[in-house]
Amino acid sequence: FNTLPHELIQKIFSFVEVKDFISVRSCCKLWNILLSEHVWKKICLRKNFIIGNRTREFVSNFIAKYSWQSLLRLIESKDLHKFESVKEITEYISEIEDKFIRLNYVLHRGLDLFPEDYVLIRELGDFYFKQPEEDNSWTKGIELYEEAESICEKKSGEENFKYICLLRRAYYLARNFNKITEANNIYKMLLKYLPHNSFIRERYAVFLIEYAKDFINADRMLRQAIEIYATGSVLSEAAIFEWHFKKNIRDAQHLFNLASRFDATQWYYYSNFLARCFNQKKQTYELLKASTLQQAVDNPNENEQSKDELIFSLGLAYHQVDAFDEAELYYKKHLEISKKPNVCTLANLAELYLHARLDFKKAEECYQQAYIFSGGYNEVVQVAMTALLLAQNKLNEGLTQLKKLINSKWIQVAKNTYTEACILYYIHLNDENEKLHILKQIKLQMYTYNVRPRLILMFDANLKWACDQQLPNFDLIKAITQVYNCEFDISKLNDWNEWKSIEVPDSILPKSDQLVGIFNN
Repeated sequence: FNTLPHELIQKIFSFVEVKDFISVRSCCKLWNILLSEHVWKKICLRKNFIIGNRTREFVSNFIAKYSWQSLLRLIESKDLHKFESVKEITEYISEIEDKFIRLNYVLHRGLDLFPEDYVLIRELGDFYFKQPEEDNSWTKGIELYEEAESICEKKSGEENFKYICLLRRAYYLARNFNKITEANNIYKMLLKYLPHNSFIRERYAVFLIEYAKDFINADRMLRQAIEIYATGSVLSEAAIFEWHFKKNIRDAQHLFNLASRFDATQWYYYSNFLARCFNQKKQTYELLKASTLQQAVDNPNENEQSKDELIFSLGLAYHQVDAFDEAELYYKKHLEISKKPNVCTLANLAELYLHARLDFKKAEECYQQAYIFSGGYNEVVQVAMTALLLAQNKLNEGLTQLKKLINSKWIQVAKNTYTEACILYYIHLNDENEKLHILKQIKLQMYTYNVRPRLILMFDANLKWACDQQLPNFDLIKAITQVYNCEFDISKLNDWNEWKSIEVPDSILPKSDQLVGIFNN
């Protein structure tokens, strides 16, 4: 047999069952060599599972990174062989959200099987925005939303799905492409379609605040949304606007209070506000113990779906007031009852272990799980993992990874994550020129663009490292983290010439006479 031409042997091998390849390769050195990429490719191309334009596009991108042998392993998976309906595909997708390669393949193949299904088209659009841009994938995502919208227009009764796609498209045009005018036009179109929809006005207000920087119209949208239908969510958005942008503490407190009454899950925003703005951690802890949120979690008759969200919210609320035992308890409960691993809960639990307990081992375990379950793409988790490395004095590895993240467009479009990454980088840097450059980026985000976290972002483990190193600028570093977490006004940082001497554009915040309190009318 081995005397036959090698090309003929390879052709024969291409008809061998994949399950028998291990036996074939182990027979002799020649056979092992001849079972090459050429054979794997032939076998793959004979399969029905890579037929169709969308799937071929996936295969082309896959082969550029991996191999035909790897592709064969993927498409030979028995659970990928038959999809007879869109429902089967969407149910399968919900089970493999953390397996990005498999999810990518299923979405492309699903669209070859059901090319006019707007649900799968939108799902593929969502998929492209869950990871860094590659081969114009974000542009493809926008095009897929437009395609789904176009199909919905031709089908009666699918207007709501079209509106969902329009919302997604507007959000990513603003966030990932900075196409403010185009996004603004979509929101105006949605307002025309749904003039009495509170949620649309709420999302438009958030866009106007975060991207268009049009605070007067944002103020108007929030008022109208509350008048139409005052949900806990829109009340919290209005409260954050009053607190972070208008510096109207009285109205912010009233709105946070109302939001927690309308919707118990909004308590984590209220507890964060009381802890940061008034330093009332002990008092807020007592309020939480007697809150409707705690009562709902303790209620044995609460339905399972509500319980899931309530338990997570309670853990988050206790986290805001440094009640770490309670926060850990409810995060763990949430992980126990969740049908699939929750990346946010794992990341919050990891943050607690890292910064409150300095338990690096447990923090690493949770971050690794969160990273895996997010499919290997989660900007918040990836930046947090560098914080863990740096807190352990693994400077070369931590700073290298963090610099790469800071320079990536994927992180830069996530303003809060980018700012947090810059603060971490500044804490651990040695090079004075680099420190000055990164401090300017921090001031640009915090002063000019008023970037602040909606909930507490802990830096304790990294601050401990800085203190142990006896860094000469430790007081400035600590003050930056406090101002970022809304514990002090940004004017406090002018006490340091190092900060004050950096020139950046004026703040985008509205002047005090431009906007009135939300309850004044």
